Order: sequence, then structure tokens, then C-alpha cells
Amino acid sequence: MNFLKAYFHAATVSLSSKFVAIFANIALLWLAARILDKGDFGIFMVALAVVSLLGMVLAGPFCSIILFHGSRLKNEPDQNELGHELTGRVMSWVIIFALLITGLMIVSANIWSDIFNMPDLERWLYVLSPMIILEALRRVMAAWHRARQEVQISITYNEIWPNVLKAGFLVGAYLFSPHIYGVAFALNLSLLVPVVAIFMKDPVYPNLGRKVFTDWDIKYGLKNLFTYGLNQQSRGFDLILVGALSSALIAADYAIASRFGRLLLVGKQGLSQLLAPRLGAHFGGEANDMAAFEFKIMRFIGFAIAACGALFMLLFGEWGTSLFCDTCDNAYPVLLILSAAFVVNTSFGSLEDYMTMAGHAGWNLGLSVISTSIMILMSIILIPYLGGVGAGFAVLAAFAVRGVAMTLAIQRLDGVMLVTTANMTTAFAAAGVLIGAAYDQIGTGLAFFLIVLITILPLDYKKLISRRGRTLR
Repeated sequence: MNFLKAYFHAATVSLSSKFVAIFANIALLWLAARILDKGDFGIFMVALAVVSLLGMVLAGPFCSIILFHGSRLKNEPDQNELGHELTGRVMSWVIIFALLITGLMIVSANIWSDIFNMPDLERWLYVLSPMIILEALRRVMAAWHRARQEVQISITYNEIWPNVLKAGFLVGAYLFSPHIYGVAFALNLSLLVPVVAIFMKDPVYPNLGRKVFTDWDIKYGLKNLFTYGLNQQSRGFDLILVGALSSALIAADYAIASRFGRLLLVGKQGLSQLLAPRLGAHFGGEANDMAAFEFKIMRFIGFAIAACGALFMLLFGEWGTSLFCDTCDNAYPVLLILSAAFVVNTSFGSLEDYMTMAGHAGWNLGLSVISTSIMILMSIILIPYLGGVGAGFAVLAAFAVRGVAMTLAIQRLDGVMLVTTANMTTAFAAAGVLIGAAYDQIGTGLAFFLIVLITILPLDYKKLISRRGRTLR
């Protein structure tokens, strides 16, 4: 169990970053809601979702290449030099594609404003566009350190600094420049400073003169490009659909609910920082049993944290959402539906990381296409009638389909059942209670009691700590 010490250290750093992120997101929502009226706030959040999603999706496939190969390199000078060459080559292509995507977005900004029926969306896309390249570069440079299991460095520059600076610069915008340009300058600067800082920490220079990528790398990266983009159902993709299929006011409520709801993912995301490179190392050393063992333990911890978070949302979610505007408590039912979705998501663990590090990029892509198609179809049907609640149900369905399908695919490919039927039943039952509470069919106190009962009774602690157990609850 010595590996748990490494996870404890990584989780401690990650938990600190998540608290910072919580504060920064609350600051973003509160300050932006004070600077802008609710309609403009909704448009701003849609624009922010667009540029952030483009930056994340652009970086995703390149980060997966760095993570796949970097986690398999030994900590030796020649191996580190090879890793720097790979990262530098990635940076070159990221810069090229980021400039291309940014240019296309600026040229077509007026078209998107017409599609979303949001006249001011065009102006927001213009002023936030530098975030695309800054977001991508920050993630790529942090990915190298994550691949080397230098989680503290990765988290510090990729999560802590951007969020601290975001909160600080937004306070400055609120005090001295309370308008669109002040907010945009604050957000762009909050990404620029960490990019410069991580480069100074470990300089990696862009290079195009030497071939580093193989044909396999290119195919692997392309598969992960689409996979990573399709797997952003709750990281901006959903908000964009809400903005396109409803109004700016509904988008504002959904943005608040989504930001709060994502707090349930802090455990899964924090553990994934170290889990993914360790899985790569295990697979590289043909220690597949150990990879499955570590995955199951981290899945359980991530789910337990999400269940506790859902209890917190039940008790304080309505009060928390009401802090941002007079009508923002409308976001509370949406928050409970999204909490149900995130509970289901964490119950399956980081299956996408497992499949990526195991080299099953094709399967990952195919299953992501299916789950995202379901989300889009349900969003088109439900959002016009149910608003943000409809989007929440679409996200929940996508997570459930993807989780079950990936679990069965891994069982077929690797012969291991990472998530048991009991795990799934527990998560779906807890999600059902949250949905009942969202529709006032179950009181808050009863919902709290039922979730505690549902999540605690099925536990088998002997199997949880036994490596010989075939399943892990």
C-alpha cells in the first residue's frame, strides 16, 4: 500500500487546488453577476464556455500523447531530453492550430451571434479569443510534468495559479474597470501569467525541425482529439447547447448550477492527476493487475467524495445559488439534477483515463460518439421544454451510457470488471433520490437520509482493501 502515500501527497496538493478553484469560481460568478446584468451574464458565460472548450479540446489530444509516452519514459537524462523534444514539437503544433482556430472563430463570430440569437456574443468572443491559445499552451506544458508524476508542479501552474489570479484580477476589474473589457483583460491575464511562469520553471522551446511523432502517434492523437471533445458534456458543451436552445437568462441559471455541481468531481479529478500516469507506467511494465487494483480504490474514493458533495448540495445548494441574483435560486433544481449526473459519473471512476492509457483510443472514441449523440439528441428534445433541467437530464443520460459501455468494453478487451453491478445500482439509486428532491417529491431531510443509507449499506470493506478480491465496491 506504499503507493497510497503518493496518492495522499498528490490528493493533498490537488485538494488545495480545488479549494482555490471553488473560491475562484464563486468569485467569477459573483463578480461577473455584479458587473453585468443577468442577461449579459448569461451571454458572457456562453462565450467563456466556447473559448475555454476550444482551448481544452485543442490541447486534449496533444496532452494524451505526452502523457502516454512520458509516463513510460525512465527518469534518466536521455529520456528526459526525448520528453522535452516531444513536448516542444507538441507546442509548435498547438500554437499553429490555436492561431488557426482563433482566426476562424473571430471571422465567424457574427454568425454564431445570429445562431444563438445573442447580439453581444460576437463582442465577447472577440475579447476572450486569446484564451484559446493560452489555455492550450498551459495544459500542454503542465502535461509533461504530470507524465513524470510531478503532480505538484502540474497542479500548481495548471490549476492553482490560474484560479488565484482569476479571482484577484476580477476583483481589480470590479473595482477599477467594471465592464466587458475589464473582465476580458482579467481572464486573459490570469492565463498568461501561469504560461510564462511554467515556461520559466522548466523551459521547453517549440520545434518543428525534427520528427518526433510516429504514424501511430498521429492516429492516436486524432482519435483522442474527437474523444476529448465529445467527452466535455459537462465542461461547456452543455452550456453552449443551453444557450443555443433557450435564452440568456436560462443560460445564466444553468451556468451557476453547473459551476456549483462540478464541485462533486473534485475527488475524481484530483486523484486522476496521478492515476493516469501511474496507469501508463503499470501498462508499460505489463502490471495490468496492479493497474486495475489502483483504479478500483481510486474509483471508490472519488465516488465517496461525490456522495458527500451531493449531501452538501441538498442542504446548502438553494442558499448558495441565491447569492448571485434575486432569481438565481431557479438554478437549484438544475443543480440537483446535475449532482445526480456527477454522482453517476464518479461511480464509474476515470474509465476514460484507463482506456486512454491502455491504448484503446479507438474504442474510447466510438463509445464517446454514442454517448455524446445521446446527449445532443436529448438536449434538442428536452431543453426547449424543460430549460436547464432538460440539459441536466441529457448530461445524466450521457454519463450513464458512457460509463456502462466503457465498463463492458474494458471487460471484453482486458478481461477485468472495473465497476460492478452493485456499484452501478448504488449510484443510480442515489441519483434517483436527488431527482426526486429536485421535483419536491422527496423532502430534503428524507433525501439526505436515503443517500446516506444507499451509499453506506452496500460497502464490503474486506474486499475494498483486499487485492485478492475479484471486485471492489
